[in-house]
Amino acid sequence: MSKLRRRAVLIAGMALCSAHAQRTTADPWFEALDTEQGRHRFKFWGFDVYEAVLRVGPAFEPQAYDRHPMALSLTYARAFKGADIARRSVEEIERQAPLDPATRQKWGDLLSALFPDVNPGDTLMGAYRPAQGVQLWRRAGAWQWVGDITDMALARRFMGIWLSSATSQPAMRAALLGLRPA
Repeated sequence: MSKLRRRAVLIAGMALCSAHAQRTTADPWFEALDTEQGRHRFKFWGFDVYEAVLRVGPAFEPQAYDRHPMALSLTYARAFKGADIARRSVEEIERQAPLDPATRQKWGDLLSALFPDVNPGDTLMGAYRPAQGVQLWRRAGAWQWVGDITDMALARRFMGIWLSSATSQPAMRAALLGLRPA
């Protein structure tokens, strides 16, 4: 390999590493969503599971939530395996509308690959941008980028776990969207 080619490969590699480092350490864009629309403490059989908080920007419309940037964070009160979070997410997505087996498998595999294990006090954030998808972030200290959901059907249905009128938790939906006090 020529000296010039070696230098070009080294520079390209450094640029890729730099871009990844910026993505995982820079202030995430969702921090500009400065309005807390709502919050809700989710309990299951009397046990705290997580506290959900929805942050939005100006002109947010609750009934058209999927047309607006937003960030939904879940701060966990208990430890969970990422695979269990992914499995439960697909179950909740399927409550909104049935999935064909191939889509269920594809989305399940994607979410299983994305979700990390969480411990009490860890926060997972789904930062949604219309027409772009969801960025997943984890905070166990500083924010760390986890991955992206770029399939818009999955992105909308994922946010719909908490915000869709077909959610299994209508009281949480109402609280998060500010439709009634928590």
